[in-house]
Amino acid sequence: MSALVSQLLRRARGADERAKELKHQAGEYVALARDAGATWADVGAAFGITRQSAYQRFAAVARGRSTRSVTARGR
Repeated sequence: MSALVSQLLRRARGADERAKELKHQAGEYVALARDAGATWADVGAAFGITRQSAYQRFAAVARGRSTRSVTARGR
């Protein structure tokens, strides 16, 4: 493998890792918005997708965060 190919693949891997981190961060912000009263229609509108698509994309993160928040508060 050439040095150029190795460098390009390292950069691709780094970009992929950053994309995963940003996807997780987006999910956390959606969860916070949901906790603050946003509907799935609101989330969908913000992302230019339907409310059903927004739910499918982010519901697991939102549920996980809500569960952690409730558990952390002792409820």
